[in-house]
Amino acid sequence: MLSWGGICYIAWSVGLEIGGRFYEVSREAIESWKDTPVQNLIQKRFRNKFRNSCLSLKMGPEGYFTIERLSVLKFSSGIAKATLRALLTIGTE
Repeated sequence: MLSWGGICYIAWSVGLEIGGRFYEVSREAIESWKDTPVQNLIQKRFRNKFRNSCLSLKMGPEGYFTIERLSVLKFSSGIAKATLRALLTIGTE
C-alpha cells in the first residue's frame, strides 16, 4: 500500500513538473517578442496587440486548475502536512 502511494506521488509530481515547465517556456517565449526589433511604429503596435492577445500554455481547464511551476511545491507541501498530521493522530486515542 505504501509503495503504491509513493509511485502515485512521484508520477503526479512529474506530471505537475512537466506542465509547469511547459507554462514557463511558453511565457518566456511570449515575453521575448517584446525585445525583437521593429521597422516602424505601426508594426510595433500591431505586434504588441498580438502579443497581449496570446495566452501562455497552461494545462487544465481554463479558470479551474492550471498547472504552473508553483503547483509542484504546493502539492508536495500538502502531502507532507497531511502525512505528518496523520502520523501525529495515530498515537492519540
